[in-house]
Amino acid sequence: MFEKVHARAVSAVRAGTLLVNAAKTQGEFEFNNVEGTLVCFWSPSYASAFNVPAYHFHFLSRDRSKGGHVLDVSAAKLRVGVQMLCEYDVGLPDQGSFLTTDLSRDAASDLAKTE
Repeated sequence: MFEKVHARAVSAVRAGTLLVNAAKTQGEFEFNNVEGTLVCFWSPSYASAFNVPAYHFHFLSRDRSKGGHVLDVSAAKLRVGVQMLCEYDVGLPDQGSFLTTDLSRDAASDLAKTE
């Protein structure tokens, strides 16, 4: 049970929209006295090409009607579970515009703007 969750979520956007542009229309929400799950991922900085480096939190309410990227959270009592993953598979498209997209650009500045 969370006393407060301050989160944000990006609205649906057209396929191919850059994250930095999609984030311009994101909404912020505050949920109070809500039951749900807080999920945290930690990724090393060398994974920044395909993941958010450092800690990254998301919330989903028990009834699945509320959620988003967590900006702030408070709770009096939590039940915590930890799972360590040292490997996972990333599936990449094998056709379409992905094959011709320039992925060499460092997205760190865009990520900093959205975070």
